[in-house]
Amino acid sequence: MDEPNLESKETDSFFEKLITALEKHQQAAVRSFKKNHKKTVKWLNSRGGDVGKLGGKVAGQISKGVVTTAVVAATGLPLTAISTPNAFPAPIIEVTQATDKVKDLVETGNLISGLRQSQDRQTEDALANNLSKLTGIKLAAKIDNKGLTRVLGRIGAEQHLYRYPGETINDHLPNTFERANYGPEGIAPHQGAWGYFANNKSNLTPDLVEKEKYYLAVQTFVIPEWNSNWSELKDWFKYRKMLVYNPKNGKNVVAVVADAGPATWTGKHFGGSPEVMEELKLTTGNKSGEVVILLIDDPQDQVPLGPLEKNIGVAFMTKSK
Repeated sequence: MDEPNLESKETDSFFEKLITALEKHQQAAVRSFKKNHKKTVKWLNSRGGDVGKLGGKVAGQISKGVVTTAVVAATGLPLTAISTPNAFPAPIIEVTQATDKVKDLVETGNLISGLRQSQDRQTEDALANNLSKLTGIKLAAKIDNKGLTRVLGRIGAEQHLYRYPGETINDHLPNTFERANYGPEGIAPHQGAWGYFANNKSNLTPDLVEKEKYYLAVQTFVIPEWNSNWSELKDWFKYRKMLVYNPKNGKNVVAVVADAGPATWTGKHFGGSPEVMEELKLTTGNKSGEVVILLIDDPQDQVPLGPLEKNIGVAFMTKSK
């Protein structure tokens, strides 16, 4: 097994927080860790750390080459803080003495890893409950027994949507900054699955502008009841508010359903507007990544669209699909 990446300055803070968060476990596992990871032990000791304070279960997992875990509780540490070879599948870690937020973050990581193996309703509900506590927003996999067929999957970049007939990209992005950052994505050749946001430019309200700006495409067409209950479900999903969470970096954004897609053959399960993808930091490479998408139970429309004020935090770092 490769040693952790010890070059990052932020790693000092990482280990301090990890040591404080975890309780002392089996001494045998700690001895095994010291024996098999002498370089890491030497580095940690040089910074005043004590490997004996690392949780025995964690040390045991590391010594077996199963997982290297990072718990970052609202620290904003970058993912370069520590490497994660052979970090799949979970369970990741067991924490018995730590802050509630750390426990929720770690459990979130365990649940996500479990969903990679099997998308079951009980795990989805548990994940929604954990993320509800972390965000302060009431989240659910299903509301009124309605929802998507999965809450964990890959999201890909989508184009802007026409907000009203005859709109141009200059109308859509009126200032230089927006055109420079979001103009290259262009506008989709057809209106979204729910039609135009407004009948004409004069009827385009600030609320509708925000809905297009932070929109999602979801695979409503794979819902088993879609064909038999199309009329009700189409109305129910229109502008349905959802939270999108990127577990790799802790970024999250509130958006609404405004289009259907992507096609199943793409291997993606969700699509995000250019602004959604920017908030999730999924704008490089193939412009896609693994996310959690959950319904927001917000009947009074009190949760604003856009990024949350602060990141949820990085609960874990594993090899994602």
